Amino acid sequence: MFDKAAKAITGAIEDLRGELAKINSQIAQLEDARRALVGGSRSTAKAVRRALRKSGARKVIKAKRGRGGMSAAARKAQSLRMKKYWAARRKGKPGAAKKVVKAAGKAKRQLSPDARKALSARMKAKWAAYRAQKPSQ
Repeated sequence: MFDKAAKAITGAIEDLRGELAKINSQIAQLEDARRALVGGSRSTAKAVRRALRKSGARKVIKAKRGRGGMSAAARKAQSLRMKKYWAARRKGKPGAAKKVVKAAGKAKRQLSPDARKALSARMKAKWAAYRAQKPSQ
């Protein structure tokens, strides 16, 4: 029983030593690339690219690029936080329009019935004048 466990541990140690050798090799290649960068000539730039390709560091660098997106819930939460923030900022200013921030969003503005009738009459007059000027087909 102890022999199997000892063999398993020994095997794991050997595997880790093999991995350590690979890592040390990659570190050496990267250090060579860094030294070549300090020199700065074209031939050393090629050596740097070659060393980076061999070590696989380009793949690691590409994997770190970009940023994660925001979920719809996170955007909504951020929107509500900013609305609350700006409402608090406007609170102290005189004459600033106060907006009510609801959990579902801003309330839609509506026309009064008198304003709606006046707008309707203006639009009807505008279109009647347009039709009168338009040449008949």
